[in-house]
Amino acid sequence: MIGGTWKRHHPVLTTSISLTPCYPRGMGDDQHEPNSDEKRSRHKARDLLQQAGLPTDKLKAGNGVANDVWLTSSHVVRMNSGRFRDAFHFEARVLGRLPAEIPHPVVVAHGARDGGEFLILERLPGTTVDEAWPFLSTAERRVVVRELAGIIHCLHAMKPAAWMMNPWVLDAMEGRYADAYHAPPLLFGELIDSAERARPDASVVLDRTRVFIARRIDAFSGDRDVPVHTDLHMRNVLVDGGRISGLVDFEGFRLAPGDVELDMLLRSVRWAVASPEGESLDYQMVPHVFWEGYPGLFAHPRLIERLEVYEALWHLVQLHWHPEGSASDPAVLLDSLLNGQVRETLKALLGT
Repeated sequence: MIGGTWKRHHPVLTTSISLTPCYPRGMGDDQHEPNSDEKRSRHKARDLLQQAGLPTDKLKAGNGVANDVWLTSSHVVRMNSGRFRDAFHFEARVLGRLPAEIPHPVVVAHGARDGGEFLILERLPGTTVDEAWPFLSTAERRVVVRELAGIIHCLHAMKPAAWMMNPWVLDAMEGRYADAYHAPPLLFGELIDSAERARPDASVVLDRTRVFIARRIDAFSGDRDVPVHTDLHMRNVLVDGGRISGLVDFEGFRLAPGDVELDMLLRSVRWAVASPEGESLDYQMVPHVFWEGYPGLFAHPRLIERLEVYEALWHLVQLHWHPEGSASDPAVLLDSLLNGQVRETLKALLGT
């Protein structure tokens, strides 16, 4: 028997992909000879499906960054390393409480495995917006983005509750700053100190970052926290027949200011436009159409300054994981932020 907890949810639409983008990268080619780690992962996924009495036909690797992802024609198996405490247990709880207006995966089973966790989801037809976007008409793209804005508005309208406290996020905010993704801005001093211990070579840009954030921190006074997804990008949105079939990857779900969603959304838009695939993934219409569907998310009078701070906090976390001289060095990207380049790009995207 699987050492997991079985849950059934209303049969809304589901996903096949879990992605957490960190820095610009190529999409890659999945057609390669599997290495020993991949073979072991495949074997574990097959075992989990068999123990659950589920079919293992057409088992293939899915796209995953933080997790191993395996797909059959009817189910998705995700496996993590245990780095983020109770991440899948928490995600299953979230998925079990989301309203039907937020299309999301149906959980079949979840539990502990080999130092980490597993999560089995039902799978329905559909593909990521990233994959579908080049083939959608302008009108279809608008429908998808407006629909996404409505889904996020519905998410933010949920009543905050104690069950929304994310265990691995709590760990991160209490000292595990290398994992403090989308940290509250008031923690910027602790994040900078931690980043400097990880990257003493970046002390000059970190000193400038401390001043940069301090000058903007009052833009966050009086914030009201709402339920947020935090990983809102087009590889976490599924589309089928020109309509959204699911919003996925709720590992980072928590209570935070609503406009933190724009941090990842706008970063993914900027990077997609700048990537080698930029011509087919031209997302420049996304911010304006999203605003049409959810204008309140853009309403803060100091929105650009808030987005600059969110951007700085993101790179401060990434400094823990990227050594000096690495591709897309976060210290270099911080310098670009401090020099105003990101601000100008954000203003252009938002039409301000």
